[in-house]
Amino acid sequence: MGGVDVEQGRAILHEAGIPTYETPERAVAAFVHMFSYQRNLELLQQLSPKSQVAEDCDRTGAGGVIRRALSNGASQLGELDSKAVLRAYGIPVVRTLLAENLNDVLRLVPSLGYPLAMKLASPDISHKTDVQGVQLNLFNEEDLRNAYHRIMNGVRERQPEAQVLGVTVQPMLQRVDYELIVGSRRDSSFGPIVLFGMGGIASEILRDQAIALCPLNRLLARRIMEKTKIYQLLKG
Repeated sequence: MGGVDVEQGRAILHEAGIPTYETPERAVAAFVHMFSYQRNLELLQQLSPKSQVAEDCDRTGAGGVIRRALSNGASQLGELDSKAVLRAYGIPVVRTLLAENLNDVLRLVPSLGYPLAMKLASPDISHKTDVQGVQLNLFNEEDLRNAYHRIMNGVRERQPEAQVLGVTVQPMLQRVDYELIVGSRRDSSFGPIVLFGMGGIASEILRDQAIALCPLNRLLARRIMEKTKIYQLLKG
């Protein structure tokens, strides 16, 4: 600002190594770029060790689950196997049991208690809600029977060719504030990639997700989370 009237002053500042800008907007933009540059330098110095896995994790057990799934020709882990791997690495998961038929469902109730959630178990269907494959807040035997029939009817109507292993039954978690998605895959060019973002039935519509390359440490993992809108809600 100031144009030719401040040329002498700008020259003095330049000689002293102090930058000047024609408008406040350019000054703010330069400051933002400097901040981003410094932050990127800090991230570059975050060299994650090859492995930060806790010593008490069951890597052998997790590997066995994955190898068994691969030997069966699976391209992804089912609900029970996924939870077994998470449990092997010390990540808490809700107790989940497989029921092949309605009689099995009713037999499992005493060991789980009410309320319950019931989900379709099928290696061919990833999005269970598309076939009415998720039934929540089941408080009694009548609820269980109705939920089971809704799931089976939904599969027959929408994906009759799908392989159905039965249903999974688990205690209904109460007071869930937010649903999150955490995933990973191996890219042919970049190697292992981790994804974090908003979960639930709207996840593919809102697409509030961020990805990063492995390996990660706590700071780098936090940076991934900060790129999403759901992170602001998590902070409160």
